[in-house]
Amino acid sequence: AAAALCLELGIPIDAQNAAGFTALHATAFVGVDSVATLLIERGAKLTLKTKRGQTPLTIAEGVQHQGQLYVHASTAAIIKKAGGTN
Repeated sequence: AAAALCLELGIPIDAQNAAGFTALHATAFVGVDSVATLLIERGAKLTLKTKRGQTPLTIAEGVQHQGQLYVHASTAAIIKKAGGTN
C-alpha cells in the first residue's frame, strides 16, 4: 500500500539513493514479494546497479550485511521471471 501510494504521488520508480539503491533493490533486500511484483508491474528497471554493482536479483539471491546473509529465493524468482539478471 505504501509503495503504491508513493508511485501515485509521483515519486520516480527508479530513483536511486546515494548507494545506488532503488525501491526494487530495497525490496529485494528485505524480500517483500508483493512489493517486488508491484514495482515490476509498474515498470521498475531490473538492470540498474548499485554503486557496488549489484542488481536487484543479485541482492535477492544473497547479500551479506553486518555479518548476516540475507537470501530471499521467492523474491529472486519473481525478479528472474520478469527478466532480471545479475
